Amino acid sequence: MLGTITRPRRVAQRLLAYAALLAVAASCQAVAGIDSRKLDPPPPDGVCNFPTYITNTGPLVRVANLVPTSDVVDICIRDAGASSWGRPLLFEGGTGCPKALGGENGFAYGEVSDKFNAPSAMVDVKLIAGGGACSDPGLTEGDGLSLATDATTTLARIGGAKGVSQQIVALPEENSKDRPDTIRLRFVHAMPGVGPLDFGDTTTAHLPASITTPLLDQIPFGQAPTTQKALALGNVDARGYFDILTAPLNIVAQQHGQTKGLLLQPISSSAVTYSLFAIGVAGDNLHPLDGLLCNEDVGPQNLKEQCTRSPLPTISVDVWNPALYGPNSPANVQRDPGTLAGFAATRDSDVMCLVEVDSDADQSAFKGLLTAYPYVYTGPAMGLSTPFSDPRDQNGNTPPAPTTPACGGSVPQADVDAAFQCMEQHCSNKPGDPSGWLNTTTDCLASNCAGPLAQLQADSKACFDCTLDYVASGNPETYGNAEQLCLSNPAAPLGFEGHSNSMIFSRYPLKNTDAWVLPSTNYRRTVLYAQVQLEDQSFDFYCGFLMTDGIASDLPYVGNYGGMCDPTTASCYDNEQTYEAKQLVDWVHKKSVADMEYSGGRPAIVVGDWRSGDEVDVPGSMPAQQILAPLNPATVDLMKNQSSGFTAVNPMSWTPQCNYCPTMANPNNPTALTNPYNSPTTNYFVSQPFLYHWPGAQNAAVDMSLIYTTQMIANTGPASPYFGVNLHVLRPNASGM
Repeated sequence: MLGTITRPRRVAQRLLAYAALLAVAASCQAVAGIDSRKLDPPPPDGVCNFPTYITNTGPLVRVANLVPTSDVVDICIRDAGASSWGRPLLFEGGTGCPKALGGENGFAYGEVSDKFNAPSAMVDVKLIAGGGACSDPGLTEGDGLSLATDATTTLARIGGAKGVSQQIVALPEENSKDRPDTIRLRFVHAMPGVGPLDFGDTTTAHLPASITTPLLDQIPFGQAPTTQKALALGNVDARGYFDILTAPLNIVAQQHGQTKGLLLQPISSSAVTYSLFAIGVAGDNLHPLDGLLCNEDVGPQNLKEQCTRSPLPTISVDVWNPALYGPNSPANVQRDPGTLAGFAATRDSDVMCLVEVDSDADQSAFKGLLTAYPYVYTGPAMGLSTPFSDPRDQNGNTPPAPTTPACGGSVPQADVDAAFQCMEQHCSNKPGDPSGWLNTTTDCLASNCAGPLAQLQADSKACFDCTLDYVASGNPETYGNAEQLCLSNPAAPLGFEGHSNSMIFSRYPLKNTDAWVLPSTNYRRTVLYAQVQLEDQSFDFYCGFLMTDGIASDLPYVGNYGGMCDPTTASCYDNEQTYEAKQLVDWVHKKSVADMEYSGGRPAIVVGDWRSGDEVDVPGSMPAQQILAPLNPATVDLMKNQSSGFTAVNPMSWTPQCNYCPTMANPNNPTALTNPYNSPTTNYFVSQPFLYHWPGAQNAAVDMSLIYTTQMIANTGPASPYFGVNLHVLRPNASGM
């Protein structure tokens, strides 16, 4: 651990230095001649006599600490080959220097010192732990380094990771000021373990991005470009600089032969001389691949050159409902899970939230093909006996657990048998055999077994719902097993026997995963949670799926969470959905407060299929002309309410449009998509994303767009009745907060 030299030690060092001065007075003073001050006494406490170019006349240098470690370095410098070092630069400057550096005893990773005068044009340099002495072992050393005599030289400390040794390289800076209206820019490759870098311009404002206009290629590690490197915009001068006449630019660095940008640095139209250092280590969460843009024309700022980090990549998030909910899903046979998983495997997002992938087999198909997403969370194993995380209803009461099977009690078993026998005979892959399952949509049941099923509904709505819950789950839910569950299992029925149907896929490690089991009727609904560990920080990610009122016409409501509702309408399912949203919001609040790592809560992204959306009208239209129709807006409005703390993601680039779209074009929104799987009036946006405790949340989302709009199933239609949503969110430390 780095410490601060105590006052007794400083006295001892002054005595040692004074003894050395007596022995070799002339030569020692010359060696230590980074300035003309006497070694004793040191500056008064609180004073910093950093030997800047203002007070001295030798060759100018500055030191850039680009080794990706926690080292805070002070600087020892002498004439090349001299026998003694004298004192460290900051230590000699006085106790005020650490204060000027924000309390540090040296320059941290990613910091570049102000320029100061070296003793001569050829020097030895040793960088030591801040607070130490030049007699201490050096962290990094460079001998016989040649300095420019007509300009400042940057002494860059690089390497130190991925098996690359530390070294100090001398990089003379630009000395020409004869073109004041242009930007001069120099690239320096300081990413250890990364092959030669290509640099160029891109048309996008954030990562992920790749070069669209090449500028330089194959810059080796530890070097700036040379005059032999030709540019699309001109030539590189002898010190690696070139002029930019057309700005602004978005400069991308990417490894030669690859197309994924490692950093993106906006360059403004100001007439400035810059060096852009490509720094960081792939996979290092403390020192991510990054850029350091240093302004070489301005004066010092707290003993440091004015440098800024490049914006880190945005976080790219997908949320999609593939609608794999059994034989009743549109084009169930053609839209096989392998094909849909293949579509998802082409995405380059960082994190995905997939919902309504109901069966183990379908989830396995996605896990098998999304190999670029090694981190997967689907929640704990769930079944009919899995309790709700908070089973209380809107009044705070916990409904009693059922004790009688849905088709037990007063329901005549003969009526149950008749309904199942009819379905087995007419709508099965094995006609007449209880080991078969529904191999077509429930339209077959309505066409062939309306009478027996109507009788079952008349006997008991709960028995009717139980029958359809299990039968409509299809393969591998057999008719025989479905009937036994409804006749003998008192647990409230849930399609797919209560299996969790949401999934998180991530390119980054997931930790502290958790799941909230929402109170629901007929189908399982959950919210999945994970902390996503990026290179430099982590954020919370929630992937949710709420109840739909779309089943109200098929399944009479018999649940406990409909509140005050009319069971002949969709209002019971609507109320249950809104209550689920309240539990989601409360859980996010609880998780945030419990996390003491972040003041006020860890930044969170909350996405999902809410089966809810607000009405959006053509601005100024009278009467209102709908772009988007309302779908139980109480739910999404609860999440948008100020008390939730959520910020709805609606970047300036987003034009309101449906992601659950109609079969016919909307005359009020002619650019909106259509979807042949849906009804003519389904103009809904049901996947509104939210941010929570995200710095600069109002402006953090740089874009949002629909996805899976062009992936088509031959002779059938698009990948799903729901188009997915992608958003790019600025990382918290890139938001300016």
